[in-house]
Amino acid sequence: MIINTETQQIESVYKIRQITGVTLPAEPSADTLYRLEPPRAYVKMTNPPEGDVVEPAGLELVDGEWRQAWSVRDYTNAERAEQLERAKTEALSRLNADYEDAARPLLREYPEIERLSWGQQKREAEAYQAWLDAGGAGDAPPIPSLSAILDGRNGIAGTETLEQLVAAVLARAESFTAWQIFTGIRQRGEWAINDAQTPNAAHAVTWESLAAA
Repeated sequence: MIINTETQQIESVYKIRQITGVTLPAEPSADTLYRLEPPRAYVKMTNPPEGDVVEPAGLELVDGEWRQAWSVRDYTNAERAEQLERAKTEALSRLNADYEDAARPLLREYPEIERLSWGQQKREAEAYQAWLDAGGAGDAPPIPSLSAILDGRNGIAGTETLEQLVAAVLARAESFTAWQIFTGIRQRGEWAINDAQTPNAAHAVTWESLAAA
């Protein structure tokens, strides 16, 4: 990049040829540029400094050398607050997606409305199985949900027994418990994200870090 030291405008070699009428090579030497009228000079490109907000700030002459200047400032309070909220939103979105990925093998194709009844099904199945294990004396515990489900599963010609349904529900209970644990992990992560005071702290809350804790 070449600067016109008088106008401080950036010029290409082609433009310099047009303005000065001087025949120049594609990459003229610094000495050749300096002898032009007005003098030109190469601009030394510098790496941006560290800082919150770093922006190009034109060119500056330092020790006889033209360099890229930079403007550096701290984030404003409003910018910091906006960044924190954006980080929290991103972290929570990622956490929820990872939670769904972890839970999907447990939930398989069960629709959400059915999963909402799993807790009740599990309680009724455990109570009924405990009654069976105790010898089935006296009245069986009330199991309205399982009874209704059994009616729906059997229809007119079905032969599934209540004992078989209870066994099936209890077999599924392990997945239900694992899903509940995953749900608790996700909620713990959401609390941690909401309590984060910096974007880095929010992004540090991941499914992997929570599950390993």
